[in-house]
Amino acid sequence: MTMKLCIEWLLGLPIFRNTVASITVHTQSDIPFTIPVFNHACSAPLTSLLLDTDLLLENTENLNVSTLKRMRASVQRLHALMNSLSQTKNETFCIKEVLDNCILMFSHLAEITVEIDNRENDGLCCTGSKILFSEVLVCLLKNAIEAYESHQKKVIFISVKVASTGTKIAIMDHGRGMNVIERWISCLDGVSYKKKSTGIGLPFCIKTIKQYFDGSVSLSSMKQVGTSVCLYLPH
Repeated sequence: MTMKLCIEWLLGLPIFRNTVASITVHTQSDIPFTIPVFNHACSAPLTSLLLDTDLLLENTENLNVSTLKRMRASVQRLHALMNSLSQTKNETFCIKEVLDNCILMFSHLAEITVEIDNRENDGLCCTGSKILFSEVLVCLLKNAIEAYESHQKKVIFISVKVASTGTKIAIMDHGRGMNVIERWISCLDGVSYKKKSTGIGLPFCIKTIKQYFDGSVSLSSMKQVGTSVCLYLPH
């Protein structure tokens, strides 16, 4: 609570108030799936399901296979989230498979391209909580999409590079970007630029990758150029 009050005081200073127009602050817990985190995790697949259901109802004669696949991926994600409430288990999973499933949920909202430095790395695996890793990707993809203005074409590029020491996954957009102060604020626990938000985005990603995968997250951004978030997962 003290941290929350301090952040609110800082954000009340003229320099912050003039730089960032709309910021909300939320308290958080160290438990992986608190109610805010769970709500955030469910929002993407539920929104996708609602949109796809509307599409099918509008065009009942011609069933779209990609829409059905996206709905199936959303249902599978919700099922996994429900199972994750009791425990966050470690397992070995394919990074590209998780990436593909997350991208599928947002395929109707943005053009997302994935580049893997070596086709042999398509089967690259990681050990840890699959559901937490996928939620990190969902958070970053949502942020990348929302970095664009509503009228803009949303293009996101994902790069996967494998080195001897670990794997780097970079998610890049060409949205509005952030200045130095906005970048610093975006990494604070419970802070969001959205009026209606759980405020778990980037801080949640940083904490999860560090705590559950012994990795790190780096951020680079520039106004009117875009943002790049890089996940590093050690082998």
